[in-house]
Amino acid sequence: MGQSLSPTLPTGGLVIVGVLASGSGSASRWTDLFNPVFREHFKITFINGSLNLQLGKSIEWQDPRQLEIGGHVWEFCPIVLDEGALGVAFRSNRNRPDLLEIASPICLRERLGGLKDGAQIHCRLLSGQLLRSAA
Repeated sequence: MGQSLSPTLPTGGLVIVGVLASGSGSASRWTDLFNPVFREHFKITFINGSLNLQLGKSIEWQDPRQLEIGGHVWEFCPIVLDEGALGVAFRSNRNRPDLLEIASPICLRERLGGLKDGAQIHCRLLSGQLLRSAA
C-alpha cells in the first residue's frame, strides 16, 4: 500500500474527486489502534496520521471490510489516489459520508507531490473485500 503501483492493481471501483483538507489531528490515535491488527492480518503498518478528502457529495462504500477494533466496528476500503498512491479509507460511523479519511504506510501528501490543502485528488474507492489476510 502506498508503494509503487504494479500493473496488477485492481481495476474498477467508485470514481470520485476529493479536495485535500487538514484534519483535527486525531488520526494518529486511530492508526495506532489499527496497526496491531493490520500488521498481523495484512502485513501493513500505517504511519501516524491520515489524509483527509472532502467530497462534493455523500458516497456509499462498496462492500467495506468490517473489523472490530478497540470495541468498535470499523469499515475499511482500499483506495487508489491519482493512480499514483494506494491507501486504506476508514470510518467507524456514517455521520460524514462526504469525507474520506485515508491511512497508508507512507506519507501520501509527499507521494502525491507535496500537495497542499485545496488540491483536487482523483480517486477510485475499491471494494473492502480486496483486503484479504496475508498468507
